[in-house]
Amino acid sequence: MNYRKKTTKIFLISIFVILSLTLSSCNPREKNKVEEDMVDKEIVNQEDIMMNNGFTVGENIDYVTFYYIRSKPPYLKIDPDKDIEFIHGPMLDRSVAVYNFMIWDYTMEDVSEATFTEEYGDKYAQQTLDQLAKMREVCNSYGFTNENRLTSEWVLENQKEALELRQAFIDLKLYWITESMIRLNDSHIKNKE
Repeated sequence: MNYRKKTTKIFLISIFVILSLTLSSCNPREKNKVEEDMVDKEIVNQEDIMMNNGFTVGENIDYVTFYYIRSKPPYLKIDPDKDIEFIHGPMLDRSVAVYNFMIWDYTMEDVSEATFTEEYGDKYAQQTLDQLAKMREVCNSYGFTNENRLTSEWVLENQKEALELRQAFIDLKLYWITESMIRLNDSHIKNKE
């Protein structure tokens, strides 16, 4: 009799577990959430799809993330069939200020402060300065000079050229904005005042 009670109990528990699993998989809310998550992931992964603004989803995401631009809809929910609006924000101003600092004002002392020069040596610092000199040449080709620097407004009004400039930064391995770079830029601004 004890054996029969145990098997009946196990049988009932098994039935309960099977029913619970079956019913939970039929929950329409969960199914919709899973479908929405899949759609969001598909949209983000469709980098080669052309959007209404003439750029691919991937290019729009690169543009927004590199310059720290806000967008509507947020860049992780970009829908290729809908328009995207780029919004000027404080992070855009800060990133442009740091890029300008790097291009036009960065010195050997700054390289030593912002990087691991002790670990990599002065050769690394000189390579960084050489890369920045090349970046100044690229900026000059877009009409930027030490007196006429890159602006947030230009970045927002010239997406194609801003993406080309972004690529130049990446090709020259100058795409890093670190906390130490931000501190150096802030210090540089304070020293100018």
